[in-house]
Amino acid sequence: ANDKSAQSDLRNAVSVLEQCNSANNGYPTAVSSAGAMTGCSGGTINLTSNTTLTYFASGTANYIMESTNSNGSGAVYCYDSAAGGSVKAASTSTLVTAYAATCP
Repeated sequence: ANDKSAQSDLRNAVSVLEQCNSANNGYPTAVSSAGAMTGCSGGTINLTSNTTLTYFASGTANYIMESTNSNGSGAVYCYDSAAGGSVKAASTSTLVTAYAATCP
């Protein structure tokens, strides 16, 4: 259930970021692990307890974001805005530490 929460939180975060992009002509410059966004007036991503996000932007055009839940199995979920599509299970349990053009 905690892994599904991390996956769901990431899907919801993608929606919030797309709304931010529409309203501000760009994605946030930063998103904290708790979901607070920089560069998106009044925007916050709501997260389930124990879910952590990592977010890295490439300017204001693209981003990569991952989520995991500390009470889950260790699964990491990833979304890359340049590729689009759906949230995917990452092939590694290590969270990204910088912008990458594709999910690991």
